[in-house]
Amino acid sequence: MKPTLSLLAAAIWLSGCASTASSGVDIGLSQALEQHSQQTSLETAQWQGEQPDSALVQTQLLALIDLPRLEALQARALSANPDLQQTLLALSISEQRLGVSRAAQLPNASLGVDAQRSEDDEGISTQYRADLTVSWELDLWQRLADSSQASLADLMAQEADLAAAQASLVAQVLRTWLNWHTDGQLLAIERQRAELQQSNLTLIQSRYQRGTGSLDDLDTARSVLALTQANIAASEAASNARLRSLAALLGYADVSAMEQAIPSLFSAFDAPLDVAVPMTGLPVQDLAQRPDLQQAYHQLIAGEYRERVAYKALLPSINLSASLSDMGTSPSQALFASPAWSLLGGLTAPLFQGGALKAQAEIAELEREQAYWSFRASLLSAVVEVEDALEQERSLAQQQQHLSDALASAERSQASYRSRYVSGLVEISQLLDAQQNTFDSRSQLLQASRDRLLNRIDLGLALGLGV
Repeated sequence: MKPTLSLLAAAIWLSGCASTASSGVDIGLSQALEQHSQQTSLETAQWQGEQPDSALVQTQLLALIDLPRLEALQARALSANPDLQQTLLALSISEQRLGVSRAAQLPNASLGVDAQRSEDDEGISTQYRADLTVSWELDLWQRLADSSQASLADLMAQEADLAAAQASLVAQVLRTWLNWHTDGQLLAIERQRAELQQSNLTLIQSRYQRGTGSLDDLDTARSVLALTQANIAASEAASNARLRSLAALLGYADVSAMEQAIPSLFSAFDAPLDVAVPMTGLPVQDLAQRPDLQQAYHQLIAGEYRERVAYKALLPSINLSASLSDMGTSPSQALFASPAWSLLGGLTAPLFQGGALKAQAEIAELEREQAYWSFRASLLSAVVEVEDALEQERSLAQQQQHLSDALASAERSQASYRSRYVSGLVEISQLLDAQQNTFDSRSQLLQASRDRLLNRIDLGLALGLGV
């Protein structure tokens, strides 16, 4: 089955399962996702009608680029990026909130000791009073358990959010580096263009001095060289700005600090980029691995449990409490002599609160329904992103091939026009056009290679690859 049909069928099927589970989302959707994981795995190798080589199957986003020196960038970004550290702290906060919700299911114990000092005819005396109280709410309707499950779902959603933030950060770092690296290579091409144009200018000046060239040719060559030099200046500024952005993503104060800490980043700068990983090397993956889908799913589960908690707040609650109390002239007597004890049980039921509890229950139901539609939107968006990335992969592969052919033809044409111009058979404008086509083809081929690598990053994110 083609990826388009399989993915759309999976989206429609999973959405139907989710809609039938609106009254029991925590069970129905989990089964739907499990079956979706088993039945609708996205095998990108079938896009080419081939079976994947198990040795090439990758699971990490960085593996799609196949540039080992970028591992240092990934490690640095995951440990020093300020925004990611905030997400880590948010996860820690969710863990503590889960502990608070679970504590509500356990008995509470408190101990109080009071000392009272008084004076009478017999002198000054001190009395100690101790109270030990244990209270516990019987979770007869599982309201506290549902609240704890909602907090657990929140924690799992936060974990998925962290995984998404990590993948997004690494993808952003990779994109920035690839763009910066490509900027450097494009600058190198522009400098080669300027050198050749300077050589042309020297040749034209020589011919003009011998009387075989025209002033128009000389002005044309000077104009073309000046425009190229202006482009070089603008490209250098843009490249430096991109490098500063990369330093900020990695948590460095400036570029020099990054260069000292990661010298491998600036090594082999002139090495051409290549799409080293073929489509058959991409992983067998399914949409259930995407962190945003997992986050939306767990948020839906949390909404389901909060809806239950809100409706159960309308039911009676049973509370038990036991206490020990005593008085004595010393703390030990007040605690261990002959304490009096009491046991109390109470039943509390809401009678009238102006409809507040009913309104809160309806709000929780609407929020759960809102979370359901958010999950569906995330699923459909995931399907579109994968399809777009696969289609772009196909298009960029074809563009690379055509641009490679165009570059080979342009280089042959340039050599021919230069030889004919030296012989006086063609005009300078024809030679300049041939040279312009050669450098433009070279730049376009380099940009297509960069765009294909960037698309591989988008495809990895769409497939849910992590770091």
